[in-house]
Amino acid sequence: MSVPNLAHNSVLIEMLNDRFEYRDVGLLDTTHIHFFSEQSLLNLVRNTGLYVARRLDPIQWVTHTEFKSSYDGLPRAVVKYLKARKNGEVYQFVWELKLLPLPLPSASNPAVAGTDSRSS
Repeated sequence: MSVPNLAHNSVLIEMLNDRFEYRDVGLLDTTHIHFFSEQSLLNLVRNTGLYVARRLDPIQWVTHTEFKSSYDGLPRAVVKYLKARKNGEVYQFVWELKLLPLPLPSASNPAVAGTDSRSS
């Protein structure tokens, strides 16, 4: 699956400059229904019974995105913070997902095996 990273530094810089404009392509593509950060996407994946088997998250520097953003003009402390963020330059999350294995049936939990102890 490939999902844009809403927490990319270029989006944050745009927002710091009071801009949030949808576009025809890219992170704020008008076809995107939902937006995710890494943590919110991980929560969605886990809540659907999947896990991330492999990640190929491409890096895209702020100056090389559709926003043509720059750290210029931002306070030094903000630039330092943004550049230190784990996923600040991850453009999108490209993950291979797999189903979590089902628990093995046990005598204490017959419903897992697909049987109901009340039926005879």
